[in-house]
This record gives sequence, structure tokens and C-alpha cells, in this order.
Amino acid sequence: MQKKPRIPKQDRSIATKQQLFQAALELFAEQGYHHTTTKKIAARAGIGVGSFYAYYKNKKTLFLEVIQYYYQQIQQTAFPGNLDHSAVEEPREFLGTLLRQLYDAHDISPKLHREITGMRYSDPEVDRLISAEETKTIGAIRQLIEQLGPALSVDDPEAAAYIVHRSAEEVIHSIKIFGSSVESERLLAELQRMLGRYLCGP
Repeated sequence: MQKKPRIPKQDRSIATKQQLFQAALELFAEQGYHHTTTKKIAARAGIGVGSFYAYYKNKKTLFLEVIQYYYQQIQQTAFPGNLDHSAVEEPREFLGTLLRQLYDAHDISPKLHREITGMRYSDPEVDRLISAEETKTIGAIRQLIEQLGPALSVDDPEAAAYIVHRSAEEVIHSIKIFGSSVESERLLAELQRMLGRYLCGP
């Protein structure tokens, strides 16, 4: 019977788990989930492979933890807490700032994001986790676009937030993760115009 992974309490144990996590973060981005093994993670972390299982049940458990951490970093970058429509005179300028922050958030690790996205379509557990994180993002976008107040012309802010999120994700992914034949600034400018007309009218 496999022992339950321990929760590190001493500084040395905390540091060891962090080394494993950082090693996995790097390897999943560099080599992908399927080509990364617990042996490789342990070697990158500089510890014995047996010690891996003292902290993590298996590779999948660690991968899910990496995904959760990655989306937390995206949330913090995209929604730093200082984006306030009242401080921006023009609603479309406000939207441009929002899109730019979503765009910048995808600079964290495009290779890892691509791997996570690919795994989503083959692993239901990964899909559930990403869906939960996306729900948080859509909620944050809804709160922001509701700040537009009278300038907002849509009737359903929740559906509008979903549309803004999906539109931004498709365009930003094509730039940051998969590559686009059209310059990024041109795409972002047109995305801003399109969503500006949708949210605020002509």
C-alpha cells in the first residue's frame, strides 16, 4: 500500500518539495507531460526518485498542481487589482488595457500553456480543472466590464464576459502559442475595435 504523501513542515522538506515543483514546471514546458517522468523530475531537482513519492502521489498529481499554479499566475497578471474604469476616460481605452493585460499574462510560459491546452482534450481531470479556472477568469472579466456602467450596451453581462474571454483567448493563443501570420499589434487593435463596438455600440 502506497503511503500518503506528506505535508512538509520543516524548512528542508518545504525546500525539497519546492525543488520538485520547479523541476516539474520546467520539464513539462520543455518536454511535455508524456515525455516527463518522475525520474527526470527527481534528477532535475537533485534528489533521489524515491523521495519524489514522499511528496507526490504520482506525476499526474504534480501536473495538476502545476496547472493550478500556472492559472493563478495568469489571474494575478491579467487582473492585478488596479484596472478601474473610473480612472480611464474612454471605455475603449479601458478595454484595450484589459486585453493588453490578458495578452501579457500569456508571456509567463507559452510552451507550458500549449502543453496544458493539449492535455485538456485528452484528460477529463485536466479539462475540469481548466474549466474551473476559466470560470474564475470570466467572473473577473464580468466584474470589469460591468464597471463600464451606462456605456455598456449589452443586456447580459455574464454572456458578454464569456464572449470577451473566448474571443481574447482565441486571438491571444494564435499569437503567443501557435503563431500567427498577422502581426500581433494589428490583431490586438482589431480585437479591441470589435469588442468595443460589441460592448459599447458604434
